[in-house]
Amino acid sequence: MTRRAAASSAPQTMLTIDAVAARFDVNSRTVRRWIEQGDLTVVRVGSVVRITSDDLDRFIAKHRQTAGRKSC
Repeated sequence: MTRRAAASSAPQTMLTIDAVAARFDVNSRTVRRWIEQGDLTVVRVGSVVRITSDDLDRFIAKHRQTAGRKSC
């Protein structure tokens, strides 16, 4: 098994829009807005939309702020 195949065989946690909304305590429309704005990456299979745990972690890291810094 190649290194790439080994990495891709690990199962990803896939979250629904409602699950992400619950995690952040926001409305699902807010999560959909993040997706539409390109801030949150999704996996689409037909009409099914899921967010991987890795993509959610990247979203959080991108929006993390330290004390004294203002958002744009």
